[in-house]
Amino acid sequence: LVRDDDLPPDYSSTASSPALAPVSGLPPPAYRSIEGSPRNSEADGNNMVTGQAEADFLEEQRGAREPGLSSAFTRQVIYNIVGFGILAYHTISAEQLLPVLFSMPESDTPPSLPFKFTGGFALPTKAIGGILAAQGFVQMIATMVVFPIVSRRLGSLATYRLVVLSYPLLYLAVPYLTLVPANWRMPAIWAVIVWKVTAQAFAFPSTNIMLANSAPSTKVLGTLNGVASSAASGCRAFGPTVSGILQSAGLSIGTLGLPWWTNALVAGCGALISLCMVEEKRRSLDDEKQCGTDEEQRPLPSALDANEMDAALVAAESLNASSESHVSTPGSPLLTRMSLDIRRGSLRDNKM
Repeated sequence: LVRDDDLPPDYSSTASSPALAPVSGLPPPAYRSIEGSPRNSEADGNNMVTGQAEADFLEEQRGAREPGLSSAFTRQVIYNIVGFGILAYHTISAEQLLPVLFSMPESDTPPSLPFKFTGGFALPTKAIGGILAAQGFVQMIATMVVFPIVSRRLGSLATYRLVVLSYPLLYLAVPYLTLVPANWRMPAIWAVIVWKVTAQAFAFPSTNIMLANSAPSTKVLGTLNGVASSAASGCRAFGPTVSGILQSAGLSIGTLGLPWWTNALVAGCGALISLCMVEEKRRSLDDEKQCGTDEEQRPLPSALDANEMDAALVAAESLNASSESHVSTPGSPLLTRMSLDIRRGSLRDNKM
């Protein structure tokens, strides 16, 4: 080390060196510092770049895992939403047509089968009210007691197909019940009521379950439920209007079954769509978290290729070995600058 009183009067240096006070009987302590060296600065810079690259990669993976609005509407999701809308249309139309058919008077005109006939059941208002009240009770029992047992044994998709395939047969048969003998009419009416409300109790919960299972992620489940509810509400809005217009047109031409058979055609479209549906396993929140954890644990891409990494490691090891074995005191700033330039050049050659 050099003390201040040994330097020439015109010598100035910006090198940071601690002033060493003379200590009698003890050698000057060795001074060693690599902090702030160009090599460490470059290493810190590389570490910052690598850390930023890792953060960008993880953020990109998280963004890729987040299902967008377009990716949420898969083919199965669309099938379920369209089927839900069709189901809402023909069930609300039947709810409007059936009480009217109960109250219509019997026809004096002889029927001209298979399509030309009119007339209803001519039931009193009290009987119609009792039938509608019993309808709600039957549907409650079917939903709370029968549906869980059937769905657990058959599955949601099989239960849904079972009822939507039966709807066209129900709507085709209802108009012809007005032609049965009087003593068979009430049993026929109760058979229609039980069939209709049981089918509704099975169909709507099943389609809700299948829609939830077909969602690509639980994060978009609220959006899908909102779209499905909007589609069902829209179909319920114009279903009675269309069926009422068809009933008026059918009665004017002597065809009582026109709105019912049109309803059967719409229900048949829903039955065909059900054949394209696939029952999917429900994705729980724990499964999505586990999937995200597995993706985050994948190896991150390297900032350098293999050749550059090998060359950098060899250069770093050689420089570390030379710096660890060399303990020196601060010398001339010019010599220090020359040494740093030589080291930078050797590191650049190794990387190339």
